[in-house]
Amino acid sequence: MNDEKKTKKRGWVQTAVIIFLSVMLVLTFFSNTIMNANLPEVAVQYVTSGAISAQIRGQGTIAASETFDIIMSDTRKVKTVYAKVGQTVEAGDVLFILAEGDSQEVEAARQELEQAETQLQSLKDSLEESRRSYQRALLEAASAADYTKENRNIQKLRDEISEKTKERDELDFSDTALKTARDAFEEAEKAYEEEQKKYDEAQEKLREAKSAAKKAKEALDAAEEPYNEAKAKVDAIEAERAKSGGSGDGSYSAVKAAEDAYNAARAETKEAEAQVEEAKTALETAHILYDAGNDRVTAKAEEMIEADYVPGEDGLSFDEKYPVGSDARKAYFESKYATYIPAAAEKLKDTDSEAYEAYKAIIAAEQAIQTAQNAVTQAKLREESAYAAYDSAYDSYAKSNADDATYAKLTRELNEAKKTLEPLEKAYKEAQKEKTAKDKAVENAQEDVDLIQNGTLAVANEKKERAKTAYDTAKSAADNVQTRYDTLTSEIESLQTQLEDAIFQLSEQKKSDQLSKKLKDLDLQAMRSGITKAETAVEKQEGKVAEAQEKLDKLTSGAKEQGLEVVSDVNGVVKKINVSAGNTPAKGEIICTIEVPDRGYSVEMTVTTEQAQRVTVGDYAQVSMGWWGGSDIQAQLVSMRADPQSPREKRILVFDVTGDDVESGATINIAIGERSRNYDLIIPKSAVRSDANGEFVLLIKTKQTPLSTRYTAQRVAITRIAEDDTSIAVTGELAYNDCLITTTSAPIASGMQVRLADEG
Repeated sequence: MNDEKKTKKRGWVQTAVIIFLSVMLVLTFFSNTIMNANLPEVAVQYVTSGAISAQIRGQGTIAASETFDIIMSDTRKVKTVYAKVGQTVEAGDVLFILAEGDSQEVEAARQELEQAETQLQSLKDSLEESRRSYQRALLEAASAADYTKENRNIQKLRDEISEKTKERDELDFSDTALKTARDAFEEAEKAYEEEQKKYDEAQEKLREAKSAAKKAKEALDAAEEPYNEAKAKVDAIEAERAKSGGSGDGSYSAVKAAEDAYNAARAETKEAEAQVEEAKTALETAHILYDAGNDRVTAKAEEMIEADYVPGEDGLSFDEKYPVGSDARKAYFESKYATYIPAAAEKLKDTDSEAYEAYKAIIAAEQAIQTAQNAVTQAKLREESAYAAYDSAYDSYAKSNADDATYAKLTRELNEAKKTLEPLEKAYKEAQKEKTAKDKAVENAQEDVDLIQNGTLAVANEKKERAKTAYDTAKSAADNVQTRYDTLTSEIESLQTQLEDAIFQLSEQKKSDQLSKKLKDLDLQAMRSGITKAETAVEKQEGKVAEAQEKLDKLTSGAKEQGLEVVSDVNGVVKKINVSAGNTPAKGEIICTIEVPDRGYSVEMTVTTEQAQRVTVGDYAQVSMGWWGGSDIQAQLVSMRADPQSPREKRILVFDVTGDDVESGATINIAIGERSRNYDLIIPKSAVRSDANGEFVLLIKTKQTPLSTRYTAQRVAITRIAEDDTSIAVTGELAYNDCLITTTSAPIASGMQVRLADEG
């Protein structure tokens, strides 16, 4: 019984021990998981090595540093649009043509002036009626007594006012003559501008002709060198072949004599061509001297043409058939110049020797050119004949030495050299021909310029000056009439005041005689006050009329200055056109924007305030375009300013950009700051911490245990040596591939145990 109880007791103890050991074993195996559940969870990154580029990167769009806006000076319909977006224009190029007629502002100003003048006239009429009523009232008040003397003085003043008023009213204020003179002047000025335009066009053609002549000269020079080399080779082979002798009996002396004759003929041709150039230079000099007297010779010729004119069956005189300033008169003169200019020069022989001698110098120079050109023609004929004789002598010499082996070899080489020479000689002669043609084109263009400058342009300028003189005379006459009108008006107003004063004084005398007239006197004072107010109103309205007239004059003057053509004031590229044909833009509206490349291009890039502190004005930036990378664009930081959207946190960097790839509107990549360098220790910015003792990182220290791996945070001080937007190069007690804490689920300190984010 006792043994059975003991056995049961030992079984129970044994079972309890097994259960206890099992529980302890389970708790041991799960202790790591239980403990880790209470530890802060951390994310880590490793210490690396490599390169850091401490640069600021961004993008920007290229824009011109300066643009020019074309602004409408008044409201006017657009008739034609010549400008195109992207077109390169120069100052003076026509961009738009505006519709003819007055603008809306001019029409409105004219209506405003007419209304102001109508109102002024109404106020003057009312004032005059008030004065007459006032005078009648004064006379009625004075009729009770005999005031003969006073009345005689009053009548005298009235008569004088009447005489001056009549003289003023009889002044001729008609502006017909002034308008006619002004229209004639404007027409002459327009004709002069047209001739000036023709002259400018002729000048442009002359520049183009000179450019073409220069290119032809360059082509001739380029063709001359290979031609001379090939010709020298032919001559050398011929000379060598001549020295080789041969079995024939041909004589080389005949060939040499023929060659010398040909070379002498070529030298003669070049000398004759030089004479032509000298004669042309003399002609240009003569034309320059002749320009001063050209208008006098022409005027004399026109005088002789007009004197020799015989009326036809229509019986019209010269001025009637060919009115002054008409195109018909101009054409008739031009058709007669060839005949009358020489005779006109002879007429001036004694009275204007300068013009006569200059004209004679031109004739002599032209004859010298013709003589020199004839000499060139004859020299070229002799040159061709000498070359034919030289070629024939060489053929004879070649045939006489045909059997010699060396001679035969040189003959073959000579034939090959001549084949090479033939196209080069042809190209050289064609280049000479082209140069001669281009030089002739320059001469013709110069003649056109001189003809316009000394002919139609000078005539148009003289006509414009005469019309301006006539206009100034007419304007002076009109101003004199206006001055006289203003003087008479002032005198009439002064006499009117004296008359009113005299009448008023008479009225005052009558007051003492008739007490009953006091009420009438009060009425007279009221009327006089009304007259004063009316005079003030007239003065104000006259000021309004003057203002309206000044406004109209300014608008009219502006329209005349602007004309119907809207031209570019700058050289640049059209970037924006805001109107099309048929639109009517308002005054002050921008109708076109021109980009001015000469002022340069710039790019703006927004960065943080911290990034802006790492660069300096004057620094150069690296530039690339799109995914393909490189570019020849150069960018230099020229200024920094606060970003209006975020002035504390951000800055705007402004770069000047230059280079062949610069194009407005293009987007470029910009990098500015230090170049890339290699570092042994590179850590992420998210791993850096700081406190009162400085910056540090938390390094993961690993400890292996029989049941698990434990991780402990350890503080390591660091020193920054370089950084970019995401990483920092440091020095400190770290090693490559060390594990650093970047983020944590709870605050931690050095020495604390932690768990990794990817472990339970």
